[in-house]
Amino acid sequence: MRRGFTDYCRMVQQAAAHKAEEKDPALLSLHYALACYAMYAEDGPGHPVETPFPGGLSVEQDGRIYYCPVRDHADDVPFALCPFCPAVQTTGVHLIRDPQERDRIQKQGYIENYFTNFKG
Repeated sequence: MRRGFTDYCRMVQQAAAHKAEEKDPALLSLHYALACYAMYAEDGPGHPVETPFPGGLSVEQDGRIYYCPVRDHADDVPFALCPFCPAVQTTGVHLIRDPQERDRIQKQGYIENYFTNFKG
């Protein structure tokens, strides 16, 4: 299990206590339980792949790496999943919204890398 599980549980407890001041925190607790399973049991992102975010970007997977467009904004949202999530901030080619254009640029990068680093 990844580090930070105890801190995650502490944060969830604080979030539920804060939410209980307004209304029943049951749905929030379910949300955090599902995210906990995704992050700590499956080692995936807290938000599922293809979760849309403002600006038209979404959580993406490239091999075993997950990219999140809002990862760096964790401090802007109280009780955010971001500090505990294994996803990394979306950068470079992952910022291109058109999937075909992104794939073309990514494949071109693989070709350039092959010819630059070929040791055969």
